[in-house]
Amino acid sequence: MSGETEQDSAAAVKSSATRRAPHHVIDGFLENDMADEILAYLLEQEDQFTTGGILDREGGLFVDDSIRSAYKLPFERFALADHYAEKLTQALPAISKACGVEPLASPIIDIDAAAYRDGGLYTPHVDTLTHAARTNSTADRILSLIYYVNRQPSGFTGGELALYPIFGDGQPELIAPQHNRLVAFPSFVRHEVKPVSVPGDAFDDARFSINCWVLRPHN
Repeated sequence: MSGETEQDSAAAVKSSATRRAPHHVIDGFLENDMADEILAYLLEQEDQFTTGGILDREGGLFVDDSIRSAYKLPFERFALADHYAEKLTQALPAISKACGVEPLASPIIDIDAAAYRDGGLYTPHVDTLTHAARTNSTADRILSLIYYVNRQPSGFTGGELALYPIFGDGQPELIAPQHNRLVAFPSFVRHEVKPVSVPGDAFDDARFSINCWVLRPHN
């Protein structure tokens, strides 16, 4: 006899029915000097960050701190966006393959920066557009990438990226927001930003990230 109980068997079935989210993690993604330059730039932009909104089904934005509590720096205010996009584009073929996504010949790169201060969070969501929001768009989000830059040692705790299984009811995989770490995953993957704790709520101690989406133009 194998000694397997009904409970063991049920657990095995449950495990096999849960598929983890495909993703790819690169530590030390950028040269240290460039990572430090990006962080220094973000720390200088405190007055330029605005409250991050949430896209509704019609393509409009609304603010609800119980769903998303974060600040963003739009693309047009991010002076290093073009340089970062160039570095990212060079790495995209390998990143796409690692995430199980077919590389795009002419991808569109959309970038902004985010800051999560004390109490910041983003409840579970996906990055793909649906309903009227997709109808009114000209491209689809295919791949999501998050690049972390933080002061060392870190002035915050929490803020892990939680990637939920594609199907099944397994627990999400938690990825720590470490300085100079890039995380990539298909945009349809359900994910969240766990609550952030920043004692004293100093802006310089916030959880900073460069958020990027690779988009496929509509035919």
